[in-house]
Amino acid sequence: MNRSNSSEQHKECAAVDVSDSKLNRQAALVREPFLLKPTGKDYLWGGNRLNDDFSKGIDMQPLAETWECSTHPDGPSTIASGTFEGEKLPELIAAHPEILGTHPQKAGLPKGQIPILVKFIDAAKDLSIQVHPDDAYARAHENGALGKTEMWYVVDATKDASLIYGFNRAMDREKVRRALTEVEGGRSHPVTGSDAEGAHAARLDEQGSWDIAAHGTLADVADLPNDTEHSSWQRASQRGESGKCTGQTRGKIEKYLNRVPVNQGDVFYIEAGTVHAICAGSLIVEIQENSNLTYRMYDYHRTDKNGRERELNIDKALDVANFHVGNVPRQPMRVLRFRPGFASEFLCRCKYFEVERILLNTERIRKMAALSTDASSFQVLVCTDGCGTMFWGERHLEFFKGDTIFLPAESVPVRLHGRAEFLKVYC
Repeated sequence: MNRSNSSEQHKECAAVDVSDSKLNRQAALVREPFLLKPTGKDYLWGGNRLNDDFSKGIDMQPLAETWECSTHPDGPSTIASGTFEGEKLPELIAAHPEILGTHPQKAGLPKGQIPILVKFIDAAKDLSIQVHPDDAYARAHENGALGKTEMWYVVDATKDASLIYGFNRAMDREKVRRALTEVEGGRSHPVTGSDAEGAHAARLDEQGSWDIAAHGTLADVADLPNDTEHSSWQRASQRGESGKCTGQTRGKIEKYLNRVPVNQGDVFYIEAGTVHAICAGSLIVEIQENSNLTYRMYDYHRTDKNGRERELNIDKALDVANFHVGNVPRQPMRVLRFRPGFASEFLCRCKYFEVERILLNTERIRKMAALSTDASSFQVLVCTDGCGTMFWGERHLEFFKGDTIFLPAESVPVRLHGRAEFLKVYC
């Protein structure tokens, strides 16, 4: 989720020039893990939790997003430990593309770019109703940019938190356009743009979208069995709908939107073309394509710090929106895999990225948890709770709640000790 970008505003992910960088003069690269320092975003709907609870230390108020692992020119990450501390991540990758692995390099991205962007999102207020284009539309209309398919992992949520996922009934382009121009009670407001026909409706992936419960806590894996598998369980009770989005003025479009209650540990897959919004009360990790393209459809007539309503992108949004009913099927039962010191469960697989949830607990065993990467892809580890230490050779790296670690492809073998939860992302 991010700010709206028109084609004029869009920054293409250009190749990175490292001719003047010390990275270009390195004779060899030790493939070892390193911390990443994020770029912050102060969008008007953000809160304070990323600084208060996740120790980001970014001087922004509000702090809406932190781009944890990013090579995008709108907010590249900085290397925060190791040999290349202080260098920008795109510069390291441009000088040493081999750290990405064989699969990401086949994506054909510009020099210094990775296929994904990983971020924390703190929604203290409702985000705009929005939609992202797919790759084909973005290439044709946004200077060759990538589209944006994304996945959300809910780190925390208030009791009445919710989100918007698609429509609650079948819609069409003109019905949505009319609803966007009217508010409850019949009053209308102007919307600029043409009434061009031929909307592009991105179809949902066969995998669809899901919301799931957090299966167990760190306490549940205090004593982990070795090399066994157990089926995880589904939530026993159904949740009632609550936490509807609110704004300064209720638009007619709101009654057509599919609202879904949110709980800690839920996972949602948001394919390009899905009309959606994160509503107030959720703190989320978002894994997405390397893109900053968002088309706002509706923003509750809010004004920015200058007293102006934020730009809408109605025509482009209608071009790419999927007008089908936005069902959110509950994910089938997952499999928890146990290894010495940790348990893992698979959260999402799509053509852009794969995500696992890891529960680490080595406090009651005498063996540390082993982790490694192969030649196919780098890995990004996002610590969502707890803390620990990563060891390799004679070196070590401490990590805490909110930290993000980059593991190059074919990284040196590492061992983990501690009690933590983190997401493992790879391509």
